Amino acid sequence: MLGVATPSDLIQDKNRTPFNIGRAIQLSGFKLDESQSLIQGLATKASNPQNVLQEVLDWTGGQPFLTQKICQLVLNSSDLPSTGRSGEQVKNLVRSQVLQNWEAQDEPEHLKTIRDRILRSGSNTSRLLGLYQLILQKEVAADDSPEQKELRLSGLVVRHKGKLTVYNRIYESIFNLAWVEKELENLRPYASSLSTWVAANCEDESRLLRGQALQDALTWANGKSLSDRDYQFLAASQELDKREVQIALEAERKANHIGLTH
Repeated sequence: MLGVATPSDLIQDKNRTPFNIGRAIQLSGFKLDESQSLIQGLATKASNPQNVLQEVLDWTGGQPFLTQKICQLVLNSSDLPSTGRSGEQVKNLVRSQVLQNWEAQDEPEHLKTIRDRILRSGSNTSRLLGLYQLILQKEVAADDSPEQKELRLSGLVVRHKGKLTVYNRIYESIFNLAWVEKELENLRPYASSLSTWVAANCEDESRLLRGQALQDALTWANGKSLSDRDYQFLAASQELDKREVQIALEAERKANHIGLTH
């Protein structure tokens, strides 16, 4: 049986099985001493297979699938890893055959599986992206929140010394801040209004949010790490909304006063 799940995910009917007796098993990547069986294959190609394996692990973080994939790329390469240049040669292989046009080269699928697990989480997608964005920007303490569990189950991040960190350099290179911001841009409920407002040098108040649209945007933005432009747009919308409410209340007060005088 292959796959990942939290213990509670394995309970089909929580009404009939209210007690969770499952136990989570946290798996870590290959360490150098655990990967020695790969040396036999690398030795047929590299003059110093130990150094090559270490360079591979530096990129993969020991992630089993990626580690074996990069080792296979080394074996298939026409460029023999040589002493003193193994780091550069492994880096070139990773960049040219994994990172560049990664979606087209992701065979068998691995990176796309991670991407889809996050982007197809329904209403939870924005929270997962927001959490991942924070992890890329600063230290985030590990806890057992549903969002952290889901992000860890995707394989993108791991718990390390009480903090959440990106599993490896390959993931961090592909799923970087630019990728997160692009995906958040696609999810923004106010993306069109923001773009038009920015195009008008942030002066077109007709594009700002009001009423329920503003409340929905604030609810969506809560807990996320957004760009300065986002916060500027939301702050301007709040200011306009507050101003228009005050104008409406003042107009109502005057109307009531006129009615009383008559």
